[in-house]
Amino acid sequence: MKVIHGLEVLSSWCHRVEPVWAQLKQRYAGRAEFDGKAALMQPGDVAASQAQSDWFYRRSGLVMRSPCMLNSGWLEPKRAGRYDAPNPVIEAAKDFGSSGDEIRGWP
Repeated sequence: MKVIHGLEVLSSWCHRVEPVWAQLKQRYAGRAEFDGKAALMQPGDVAASQAQSDWFYRRSGLVMRSPCMLNSGWLEPKRAGRYDAPNPVIEAAKDFGSSGDEIRGWP
């Protein structure tokens, strides 16, 4: 069986699921193959304001019972949801031979 993690590096949900991903990889090591693919959000999928982003972060934090609150300080409303660099950087790292969870920049 192959399990694919659809990752959008700017997604709070993708960030919050990281501990679950690690648990699955440990639990099914040797019985399943794990891989990640960039799952790019469209510009309209990104929060339009820091207030909206904070609302998403509170919601995802509560649902996932997270011990920490994410910070919306990275959001630049003038970009209108266009953050094109993060996911291609990850794909480029794979093209250059990097593999594993460390290339996503999260522990």
